[in-house]
Amino acid sequence: MFPGVQSGLNFAMDLIKYVLVIALPDDDTFGYLILVSYCSYILGAVSYGSFAFRPSRVRAAAAAAKGEDQEEASNGRDNPAFEGGAEEKAAPSS
Repeated sequence: MFPGVQSGLNFAMDLIKYVLVIALPDDDTFGYLILVSYCSYILGAVSYGSFAFRPSRVRAAAAAAKGEDQEEASNGRDNPAFEGGAEEKAAPSS
């Protein structure tokens, strides 16, 4: 279902969560579990945001490396998080 790297990271994070819950079962250490959970959430949001909102010049450089048109890269079509992209250009009617 998920690509190999994403699946591996998901399983690793689940394992870390289970180990922390087993290692810190007391009520006194519950705050540490909340802090670790919050930090992992923030880290995920920052990493997604850095990918989704990267400047168009970075997308253009990546497209140039792939051999794509620079205009296509700047409108977000290469970004899987951006659904829809720019509207298709209408073909000139002759």
